[in-house]
Amino acid sequence: MDAIEVTTMLLAQPRRALTGISLPDVSGVYAWWFAGASKGGGTLQFQEACPLYVGLARNLAAREMKQHLSDTGTSSSTLRRSLGALFKDEWQLVVYPRGRGAARRDFSHYRFDEAGEKRLTQWMRENLSVSILPLDHPGRYEGYLIRALSPRLNLTGYQNPYGALIRAARRSCAEEARARGREE
Repeated sequence: MDAIEVTTMLLAQPRRALTGISLPDVSGVYAWWFAGASKGGGTLQFQEACPLYVGLARNLAAREMKQHLSDTGTSSSTLRRSLGALFKDEWQLVVYPRGRGAARRDFSHYRFDEAGEKRLTQWMRENLSVSILPLDHPGRYEGYLIRALSPRLNLTGYQNPYGALIRAARRSCAEEARARGREE
């Protein structure tokens, strides 16, 4: 199977609503899509049926349900960190380091307070859908899929026209996490 076939197959997969969703415990690729009524992404406006993020997983069920859609998943989800950073000011999200600051990632892989995490999860459930494609070697295709679909929130793999905006918002969150970590 070549990359063009994989892209075609992923695009042909149903976009699943996030309420009551069950995904298989297999490796594969996934694409998150904006499917909501809200046009917001904070400072970044989303189009209907817009691909937001493409990734791979060794276990689709664990990655999608336990990380991306968990009320405690922001520190381990690029998708959540980017969305939260874009909504931070509008929703008045409070940023915290994910750990005690011993590692640099404790700040760059920040989290939000409990209310903010829940609000982000709720927004995702109401406004996003996901399509998946089980594959044995998803790493072979991820880069091509990112280049082909140009997802708004992927920061590597193509020249994202929104990359500077997203990076600045995430940098602001990381700085707030660092400052809050010093206070504690």
